[in-house]
Amino acid sequence: MITSDQSFAEPLKAALEDAGHPVQRATSVMTGLTLAREVPPSLVVVDAVLPDGPGRDVLRRLRLNSTVPVFVLTACDVPEETVELMQAGADQVLVKPMVIAEMVARIGARLRRSQHQAHLLSHGLVVWPQRHLVTFQGYPLPLTKTERQLLTVLLQRVDQPLSRSAIVRELWPEKEHSRQSNVIDAHMTTLRAKLGLVHLQGLITTVRRVGYVIRQASMDELMEPPVIALEDQD
Repeated sequence: MITSDQSFAEPLKAALEDAGHPVQRATSVMTGLTLAREVPPSLVVVDAVLPDGPGRDVLRRLRLNSTVPVFVLTACDVPEETVELMQAGADQVLVKPMVIAEMVARIGARLRRSQHQAHLLSHGLVVWPQRHLVTFQGYPLPLTKTERQLLTVLLQRVDQPLSRSAIVRELWPEKEHSRQSNVIDAHMTTLRAKLGLVHLQGLITTVRRVGYVIRQASMDELMEPPVIALEDQD
């Protein structure tokens, strides 16, 4: 949530947290963008007017590399402004004063739709393909683009061992990589090391003379890991 309107922010934050949605709050364009970069959000609520600039600046910067849902709050019910914000990438434009219960319901509904785009791996490890993000218990894992894609490919074929050449074709279908299958081993080593940070190094199994696989049995047998705070280093 990015707003300097204390009278609106506090009751909305309390209501969202009561509904089970953790909230981080910023009060300016710069602090909001910094917070979104450090802890990638599931949804952003931004005020149209902020102390250091318009909320449109937050929307514009987010849309450079993120598809996170964005709700823009405005005090002016002007159709032209609504159209401009929607064209800039806003998912909803809401006019204040807004009934808190309705706001919470709208946010909850949008988050539920977003969850259908995510893939739960095991014990809080989640891959968000459309957001280019992997999280563990809500915290971003420091995976590179290739590591995220590798994890996603294996997840899409649980219990189906994939050869290195098959993985190469999945990751780079537009290029000829017949002599670069060993590159997969290097990415797999770093991916496993990073999964080890959250005690999930056993998630991916090596199949001798074949390649790699994520097995459903391994996912089911993994012990519940502790909460570990991580920062995205991609």
